[in-house]
Amino acid sequence: MLSERTNEKTINCSVHGPMSFSVVAMAIIDTMEFQRLREISQLGIAEFVFPGGSQTRFEHSLGTSHLGKTFISAIARRQPELGISTRELLCVELAGLCHDLGHGPFSHLWEQFYERCCAHNGVPSEWHHEHTSVTILRYLLEKNRILERFPNEINYEDVRMIEHMILGEPLVDSRRRFLYQIINNPDSGLDVDKWDYFYRDAQNLGVKIDFEYKHILREIAVLEHDGQLQVCFRDKSYELIFDAFDNRMKLHKKAYQHPKSRIIEEMIIESLIQWERSGRESFWNTTRAIACAEPTPESLENFVQLTELKVRLALKTIPLYRAILARSTDPLMYKYAGTVNHEELIRERFDEILHRYGISFSEVAVLKVNVHMGKHSHNPMDFVLFFKKGSKQAEKLRSPDGIRVTEKALVVALREHDPEKLIRLRSCIDEYCIRFTARNEY
Repeated sequence: MLSERTNEKTINCSVHGPMSFSVVAMAIIDTMEFQRLREISQLGIAEFVFPGGSQTRFEHSLGTSHLGKTFISAIARRQPELGISTRELLCVELAGLCHDLGHGPFSHLWEQFYERCCAHNGVPSEWHHEHTSVTILRYLLEKNRILERFPNEINYEDVRMIEHMILGEPLVDSRRRFLYQIINNPDSGLDVDKWDYFYRDAQNLGVKIDFEYKHILREIAVLEHDGQLQVCFRDKSYELIFDAFDNRMKLHKKAYQHPKSRIIEEMIIESLIQWERSGRESFWNTTRAIACAEPTPESLENFVQLTELKVRLALKTIPLYRAILARSTDPLMYKYAGTVNHEELIRERFDEILHRYGISFSEVAVLKVNVHMGKHSHNPMDFVLFFKKGSKQAEKLRSPDGIRVTEKALVVALREHDPEKLIRLRSCIDEYCIRFTARNEY
């Protein structure tokens, strides 16, 4: 049974207020591997467009851990018959804490950079930060002797459970699927990782969202569905949960994939590629060395040392990156020209029109924007389980027809600061839209 926990430390959070952490969590927090997250931006390059968006993976990981513990504790209080143990509570807390250990500099942008380099070098791109999070967790635990120092709190079976919670892959020998739906939900995608960044990112970006997780947690239940115990929500929480998925779409549209954000992302990726071609230290090779089944301790240590501060200092030697810092006057700064509807034949059709306006396709950046509610072309609400008042029957509710769950667009930018050429490019976009598609109001 869930018992009272002592010797916890309280950390105050600007989003959630006081948060308590176990002695094992604090031991992990006070390691170099975890402290590295202070130098990994939560939103990648968002601060170049939204100056307030400078929060890091460090505080997000603390917040996710706190919400994970809040979630599992709410279930334990409502359903003591589940026999949720102190160890299961600790596993959820530590999975939330360590779920982002594997992020590279600029967070998700680093995965785009890695994929681009792999494509250029003709090698498979099989790196996912979640798997690296698991690998670094193992390295952290061994290097800092966590299991040896806390033998009564955590063991190797617990670590195995934590790893599967991070990956969103329930253990095959467990019917307690609900434990794996809290940090990285493999079914609907509704999990506390997203809950934390909804609040934290919206607060820092100045984007208004509508979501109240505390109300949802007041009426949750673990019920059997398809032979497994799964998280279910009261049917009257349908709109609140829909708001959660809608917030994801709103944040992507207004901030994460804002046209200016996509342009800055492209410039930084191009800057990183130019750095790789300079023959100096290869950030791609450092990442590739840990993107395997069994990376060496040396390669893991090198990746841990690969912080955003190190990369930013290196990029300041690249003129294209410096253009971002002096964007209003630098001739290398990319300039936003417009947004058009996404379609696969844009290269062939656009190239023809560009030629008549005296612009080559190589002078233009055409950047994909793909905004969705969390399940790409599917409505995530179709994967959420609900229950009615007084019922112990888990069921899925039918979603209304006509809900737009995805939006795609193409952001067009000129790869230089040339006002006269920018006017021609915008005229080109106008003609393209008249002939082939419509201008996107994204």
